[in-house]
Amino acid sequence: MKSILETSCYLLLMTLICYISVEFVIMNTEVSDIREVQQYAAHFIEIYGKNDNIQEADDNKNSGIPEQFNLDANSYKKLAEYAEKEGMRFECSYEAATDEYVYYRICISGNIGVRIFNLEKEYKAESLVKCPIY
Repeated sequence: MKSILETSCYLLLMTLICYISVEFVIMNTEVSDIREVQQYAAHFIEIYGKNDNIQEADDNKNSGIPEQFNLDANSYKKLAEYAEKEGMRFECSYEAATDEYVYYRICISGNIGVRIFNLEKEYKAESLVKCPIY
């Protein structure tokens, strides 16, 4: 009887360890998905991104961002829709400018967590992206 009880306890313990391991693999996959979307957004801005030259003085004076350095609305909208489709959030902000490039800081964020402990965490992947000035 003792061996059956002991074996059952070991099986329960091993099951719990396996389940926690699977949860960590799932969490790692979610982090990889966020990084993949972040890399996609960075490449998209480098290839297709343009600077919006629309003079919206009232909107941009309050934000402190020079009007000529806003990311064009079409690129921003496409990236935000793509990130939303993947279950993530997209943010892009002006960082700096040189004679040839404008630099934007992009942030892709999404929830990751371990379901067995009901833990949720917001994970953010940030990067600096350069966009040529046309």
